[in-house]
Amino acid sequence: HSNRVYFRKITDRDHPAHGEFGLYCAIEHATPGMWLLDYVGLVMLGEDQDKESDYVSDFGEKSELACDANGYGNEARFLNDFRNTGKHPNVEFNTRRDKNGELRQGVYVKLKKDS
Repeated sequence: HSNRVYFRKITDRDHPAHGEFGLYCAIEHATPGMWLLDYVGLVMLGEDQDKESDYVSDFGEKSELACDANGYGNEARFLNDFRNTGKHPNVEFNTRRDKNGELRQGVYVKLKKDS
């Protein structure tokens, strides 16, 4: 569980994910590039990913892996795709290494706003 984010039901009737849960930043003044949490799930080779899952995120140094949070994961599985919202993304995925050197799919506050 991360204290940097929280999830809640999307109540905006104009949002394409209305009625589903969304992930929100709990840090009042989050700065661009700030790490929020890792996307956690079942890691597999990208070619083996479940094409039907709504919770797959490609990652790896060459996007050769997939992380699927469909069966299990953390609150990052509540990230919603910004497309069709009329807005721009406010977070981005970046590969990182943890203190043990393991590859992780990090979720960060977006560095630059898209125009």
